[in-house]
Amino acid sequence: MEAILIIFFIMIILGAVQILAAHKQKTKAREFLKIINNQNQTKSTIEDKLLKYNVGVEILDLINDFIYHLKGNNKKDGMRNLIILCVILAVFYYFNVTSLKLPTIPLLIVVMIISCYFLYIAAKKRARIEFETTFAEALNIIGSAVSVGNTVLSGIEQCGDKLSGFHLGEVFKKVHQRMEIGEDVETVLLDTYSELHYREYYFFAIAIIINMKGGGQLKEIMSRLGQIITNGRVMEKKKLAKTSEARMSVKILAIMPLAMFFILKFISPQNYEVLIETNGGHIILIYVVGSTLLGLAITWSMMNKV
Repeated sequence: MEAILIIFFIMIILGAVQILAAHKQKTKAREFLKIINNQNQTKSTIEDKLLKYNVGVEILDLINDFIYHLKGNNKKDGMRNLIILCVILAVFYYFNVTSLKLPTIPLLIVVMIISCYFLYIAAKKRARIEFETTFAEALNIIGSAVSVGNTVLSGIEQCGDKLSGFHLGEVFKKVHQRMEIGEDVETVLLDTYSELHYREYYFFAIAIIINMKGGGQLKEIMSRLGQIITNGRVMEKKKLAKTSEARMSVKILAIMPLAMFFILKFISPQNYEVLIETNGGHIILIYVVGSTLLGLAITWSMMNKV
């Protein structure tokens, strides 16, 4: 019963955090739409396609995003995550058999959920870093192509060729192929936005749509967008530097209960057996794990708002 409560507690926390993050992302998308004062028809269409959602659609998008990042952009990434997950489960299974002696299946389910979540966060962070690096280069390529008199489509084609080997390069190849055979630019770019769900790419897509339908200073927009990405990366590094001490303190505080649990096994075996064998001990463990995770979530959220 206690293990089931732990599972539901962790699932509720992780689900709430991800739904909140998805809601914030949708809110930022609305703010980008407010920037555009002209092209009412285009704006209305984008709002209808991107921002018309309900809770069910939002949860479905979250699940798809979760699966997409765990699978990765190639078989190598997916296989690596699978191997890491199997190793973690094997270690916890051995530890449970030798020390914890908790119900095996519920414990492995909890460990699998937590491990998948952290693998998802790590994969998403890697994808974000790769996107920022390659997207800044793509903006320079498109801006250079437009400045010498070539079309936007030609610039996108060059991005697909020069950024081959990266996920963004493959996406630009698909965009060029679909636009070359006559598909609507708005449909193509909005489809790729669901694959590259970043606010910078969203703004880029809107700039391309407006430019190809009504004209505009695309080179200047690409330059400013590239500068925004660069400034964002600089600010992120400054934030990490200023909060490094607090982050290390949080990690140490998170490790302390786990370390004390192992120490208790050797310095006081009787108390350790009480925690492992009795219902009261299980309740204490649930409280410690739950309060620690909740405290970490709140503290980490506060630091990320800096």
